[in-house]
Amino acid sequence: MATLNAATCATNLRNTGTGTCTIDPGLIGGAIKIPDTLIMTQANLDVLETFIRTGLFATLKDDRFFPINDFHTPTDSSEATVWQTFGNGSKKTVRNGRNNWMFQYSEGALCRSNSLQSFNFLGTTTWLFWDVNNLLIGRRVKDSTGAWGLAGVPLTFHADPWKMATGAEVTKYTVTFDFDPKYINSQLGFVKADFELSDLQGLQNIVIEPQTTLAAGAVKVRLYSGCNKTNLYDKYKAEILAGSIFVLTNTTTGNAIPVTGVADDPNIKGFTISPTVADADYPAIGASLTLDLISPTALKTALITPYEGIPVSIVRAS
Repeated sequence: MATLNAATCATNLRNTGTGTCTIDPGLIGGAIKIPDTLIMTQANLDVLETFIRTGLFATLKDDRFFPINDFHTPTDSSEATVWQTFGNGSKKTVRNGRNNWMFQYSEGALCRSNSLQSFNFLGTTTWLFWDVNNLLIGRRVKDSTGAWGLAGVPLTFHADPWKMATGAEVTKYTVTFDFDPKYINSQLGFVKADFELSDLQGLQNIVIEPQTTLAAGAVKVRLYSGCNKTNLYDKYKAEILAGSIFVLTNTTTGNAIPVTGVADDPNIKGFTISPTVADADYPAIGASLTLDLISPTALKTALITPYEGIPVSIVRAS
């Protein structure tokens, strides 16, 4: 019941006694960017590993989980509690200072740094942290049904440009998280994972590189991954030929074009893809089709993992 002009005073003080089992977060080992509106229900937490690993392969990036591990050399630049000093020398707290955490990492080096910088300047994003004891840390909130669940911490994320090696230190790659401390204090939510959170890996891109124009009803391509452009031919040739992993669409209409066949081309360590030329959406000369791969989950089922294809537009030459 709401009462007019009634002062509301603190009535939620908690007892300060402790038992023998306490929660004491350890060294932060990594973080996971999760969808902003996601609240993990108890049903999700009951199958936590399956739930998170499924999120790693979500087709839409707004629904995907993006893990960063290998955190070391933490730097806590959090703001101190803000006090106001009055003329008589007495002080009063104004607010808690904001948390500002920076972590160095080395896995992935410049490739990962460039990828992480794509998350800069997005405004507020939502993250879970985990410590070296497999404690997954977020905030405890209620979902639409009124049940408690685990959500991420809203924060400002920034992947910093790399700093050169000095001879005394390796090349420095760092990420910074800035957030209100209430999210991991009064609103703290946590769960102890029963699997190694450090094992979680994000997806890698597969670059589709045309080796010929679209002519005579076929186009030749190579598939590469990683900064060093590793050709996936030797590792995944059998899986690529066994599965229907290529997706063709008319670039203008967006309509699908069936694939007639995929053939091995050992001379270029690539593949020949043949669209259905009789299809109504097969492009006219000078127009283009878009070549992509099936979803990350479907690629995983085809035993080509953990990858996502990057679509490429190919102009029909003849």
